[in-house]
Amino acid sequence: MKSKITKNYLYNLTYQLFLIVIPVFVTPYVARILGDVQSGYYSFSYSIVSYFILLASLGFGYYAQREIAKYQNDKTKQSISFWEITIVKFFTMLLSLVIYLVIVKLGLFGQQYTSIMLVLSLDIIATAFDITFMFRGNENFKTIVIRNIAIKILTIICIFTLVKDANDLWKYALIESTSILLGNLVLWFSLKNSIARVKLKELRPIRHLVPALILFLPSIAVSIYTSLDKTLIGLITHSGSENGNYEYAEKIVKMTLTFVTSLGAVMIPRNSQIHATHGHKSLEHNIHLSQHFVFLFGIPLAFGCAIIADNFIPWYLGPDYTKAATLMKLLSPLIVIIGLNNLYGLQFLIPTNKDKKFTFAILCGACINFTLDILLINLFQSYGAAIATIIAETVVTIIMGAYVSHYINNKHALRKSFKPLIAGIIMYAVGFCLSCNLSPSVFHTIILVASCATVYTVSISILKDELFQTITHKITTLIFKHNSKKEMKK
Repeated sequence: MKSKITKNYLYNLTYQLFLIVIPVFVTPYVARILGDVQSGYYSFSYSIVSYFILLASLGFGYYAQREIAKYQNDKTKQSISFWEITIVKFFTMLLSLVIYLVIVKLGLFGQQYTSIMLVLSLDIIATAFDITFMFRGNENFKTIVIRNIAIKILTIICIFTLVKDANDLWKYALIESTSILLGNLVLWFSLKNSIARVKLKELRPIRHLVPALILFLPSIAVSIYTSLDKTLIGLITHSGSENGNYEYAEKIVKMTLTFVTSLGAVMIPRNSQIHATHGHKSLEHNIHLSQHFVFLFGIPLAFGCAIIADNFIPWYLGPDYTKAATLMKLLSPLIVIIGLNNLYGLQFLIPTNKDKKFTFAILCGACINFTLDILLINLFQSYGAAIATIIAETVVTIIMGAYVSHYINNKHALRKSFKPLIAGIIMYAVGFCLSCNLSPSVFHTIILVASCATVYTVSISILKDELFQTITHKITTLIFKHNSKKEMKK
């Protein structure tokens, strides 16, 4: 079991690291070619289409994955669930697409967005063909990762080849949307040996509607503080530049966040199966381990983003993005905050069928975020949206953490945050002093990153953090084994 979790984590982490490395080259190109205004138009348009993607998906993301995970050892029941969910998703996609196209044709958001929004309708269509839940539920992350990397490479080639100036915004949108649709369609070819033949009369697709709708509510709520902030920045400030700066600052922080949250994706089906077989001790162990992991890596990454922002943004995004550095610093705590609520919600509340508690926490965060967005964006523009997001995500984490503590003893696990926090503070102090004497450049950013990583590694080693020692020991063992095999071959 541990071996499978490790392999799936490494597959998922490989893809997440790929998603971090590739944008390092693509993002500055797109940011400069499109400019802050056109980038802001894309950000605003996508924030609108994301609501209709949610309606098309109807909360089936985690619900479907959990349903498939329940029947890992029963191919027939799993196949029935697969087709039932797929049928429902097809009809919800059609409903969402019709409503979206009517709104776009009426030009309710302004004629300047009509063409780009029509292109983005492909993202809605893609949801009907998204069957990643089948592979995630069966803990088959290898197929998803290989598919995603291949499609992403093709996408990148198309962007560099076809997107040449600000007038190519529609091409950029078409490439991004087509890649999602194509990626979903490709996975269907890998289904051949995964599903059994089922009779049409055995299917009861309607039975999935109510549980999916329960998870649809938190999906809507999540979109309020992941997409609505960009929507409101556009509607309140009428500035593409404000949205463009916010878009890239958030994107950089969330690229870093993927390293912390990648473990959660592989633990959902595992924890669902453990809960189904009444393995509470194993579930508690997984939660404690994941929490320690978030602290160990999330804290230095959050401090690191804040340290390098002023040095990194000017040369990376270009002179148009003057606000992005400050926004990046404001948003950096999200790495730990979202890391924890991702852990509490997706690794515990969802797998243990505590959907209502999950929904309540998300709804509270959404209400707070919406209220603060209206108030703070009017006062501080994109900075206000960043502050609102931090406060909302913190509230969600506190509520979810309180729920989890009713079922799992969390005090000992929380104590393990002290060593990473101390090491992180030491790293920040050294990094801040160093950054004050370095001008923005690629070389100086590399010096900052290397220095901070070294200081944190030395500090956490001196403090003897248990998880860090375990990881270091395993890496050292693997290296020695590899070297000894080489020697034997000689």
